[in-house]
Amino acid sequence: MTTSLTSSTLGILEEKLEESIIELQEDIKKTVRSYGLTSTRTIGKSKKLDKYIFELQLIKQLKKNL
Repeated sequence: MTTSLTSSTLGILEEKLEESIIELQEDIKKTVRSYGLTSTRTIGKSKKLDKYIFELQLIKQLKKNL
């Protein structure tokens, strides 16, 4: 089974990632207030945020190249 990446599909993924990034940013703010900057919870969520941002950049680049 093959899946074609269309501009529409990438747009949907982009929107979902942007929503996830905003939610995670809010969650990180709450975690920092509760546990501090060096907490493993904060660090883990920050790494997840970095991953989402990287994926969003890739999607935007793919959309541009379609």
